[in-house]
Amino acid sequence: MKTLKHILPITLILFLTLSAKAIHLNTAAKGFEITIDFNEQQFDSVYINAFSFEKQYHPIYAFPFAKHCILSNNEPLQEGFYLLMGDKTILTYIIISDRKNQRFSISIDHKNIAFKGSEENSANINYIAVMENFDKQLKQIDTKGRLLQQQNLPPAQAKLIIDTLLQQMEAISQAKENYKWQMIKQFKGSLFASLVSASLELANPPKEYFADKKLFEQYYVTHFFDHFPWQDARFVNTIIYFNKIRQFCTSLPKIASSVADTFLTNTLNAVKPYSNNYFVLFDKIESIIGNYASPLYNEHLRIIALKNALSHPAIDAARLSRYKAELKRIDQNHIGDQVPDFDLVLCNGDSTHLYNIQSEYMILYLQNPDCPSCKEIRSKMDTMTLLNKAINDSKIVVLTLYFEDHQFVWEKYCKNATSRYLHGWNYNLAIEKEQLFDIQIIPYMFLLDKDKKVIKKDMLWNEIKETIQLMIND
Repeated sequence: MKTLKHILPITLILFLTLSAKAIHLNTAAKGFEITIDFNEQQFDSVYINAFSFEKQYHPIYAFPFAKHCILSNNEPLQEGFYLLMGDKTILTYIIISDRKNQRFSISIDHKNIAFKGSEENSANINYIAVMENFDKQLKQIDTKGRLLQQQNLPPAQAKLIIDTLLQQMEAISQAKENYKWQMIKQFKGSLFASLVSASLELANPPKEYFADKKLFEQYYVTHFFDHFPWQDARFVNTIIYFNKIRQFCTSLPKIASSVADTFLTNTLNAVKPYSNNYFVLFDKIESIIGNYASPLYNEHLRIIALKNALSHPAIDAARLSRYKAELKRIDQNHIGDQVPDFDLVLCNGDSTHLYNIQSEYMILYLQNPDCPSCKEIRSKMDTMTLLNKAINDSKIVVLTLYFEDHQFVWEKYCKNATSRYLHGWNYNLAIEKEQLFDIQIIPYMFLLDKDKKVIKKDMLWNEIKETIQLMIND
């Protein structure tokens, strides 16, 4: 019994110890553990920065610095692209392809980075080095070509050398693309492979396409997303995805409208089979071309995108309701449309409605009398000689319109309002209640013809002079 008494506590301690280790290993396996060995670098803290559309790169974990540093958490890292930071210095990139295998080590010796236990991150380090070498060779050849142009060589000799350099560049570029394809095949199914696939160069079109803008634009939009891994949900959490979508949105206003419409529609349709990725893409497009504060805001393209999203079979109830409301609000008062009629009261107390105001042309100036921008632009308009002459010649009427529910603001405004304009207040608030106009910013100006059809919308004050000049010439 004495022996048994000694054995039981030991067995119990051993059992508890092994159980604790098992729990720890199980927890660690579910989370992540990254071991980092530094050679000579010294930092205050080490960070893991994640990438997202909303915040770009932002720190998600911070750890105190140590020569032998272990970064870990019970929660695994989301699949995506990360930066390992020492204070504000980027130490290396980290690719996370799945939520299971997140235990590896990194050795950092100045610019020499080595991963152990993560094959795709090791491949990425090597891939970056190979790409830098290819680019270095291409740059050297380009430099030779530039120096050659400064030499006074016989044309035949110069052409021979240039042709040789171009052949060398083509061979290196082809080797570069071949290496990328090798990586894509070798690491098929990994996020690393998707990143490499997205970086494949857009092949040059036939030479005759460069002389024909329509052909070139068609080639561009047809092949812009060649090899782009839409199906990879992990890819949306990378800077490459973000930059490509921004480049896509930036290109839309630069090409013919009909081509841009098709480009946007085809791109959204290509992603429709991948519902989660589709709405990530839509949200990003919406934030660029659908955000009124964005320099790339485009109402026409936004309408196309909203209609496409509303046709998605997997759209949820919240998005369905919001998109329908957004579309109803913005899909109106286009050029050539007759704006809706509404009631208003003038400064002299007369009640009327928009269609009752007769004029060859009208500037409809939607405003709040007290807003600083509204005051500033009214002041600039007051000094426009051409506008004042067009008013005096009964060529145009300016109707300033207040549409909010503050009668005292309206009455105060009328006391000092210029007599050259008509000033109205939509006293029954139909403009706001029925959303007759999409007013995202004030002042907001329309140029209307005698039938109250839109000639120009969202007109800027510095466009008034040019517009009136065109009206006079007509």
